[in-house]
Amino acid sequence: MGGEEEPELIRNFNEQEVNLEDILPQNPAPGTWTAFGPESAAAYTNRLGNLALMKNKENALSGNEEFAYKRKRYAESDFELTKSIATLASWSPQAIEERQTNLANLAVKTWPATV
Repeated sequence: MGGEEEPELIRNFNEQEVNLEDILPQNPAPGTWTAFGPESAAAYTNRLGNLALMKNKENALSGNEEFAYKRKRYAESDFELTKSIATLASWSPQAIEERQTNLANLAVKTWPATV
């Protein structure tokens, strides 16, 4: 994402220190995350575009909070892809789809096919 010729792809393999954050939580509290109905929440929760790398401690503090709260934590992330989430005003199915497309485009650039 930063345009580096040889980026550091994996910062830390230790799941006790870095793990995956579900931006839209798997179990959102009733009345929260109103951009998602029950069916769309189920459809989008496990999409790649809904996942972000976070430090384990920060992930635990974010929990099932609304996006406005989590957004502040993303802005402080050391991971550029996670930090970029904070530039969005809201989190919706469209945001997940756009992020997933961007991640796919970055993957192709990072790991180009060799024939």
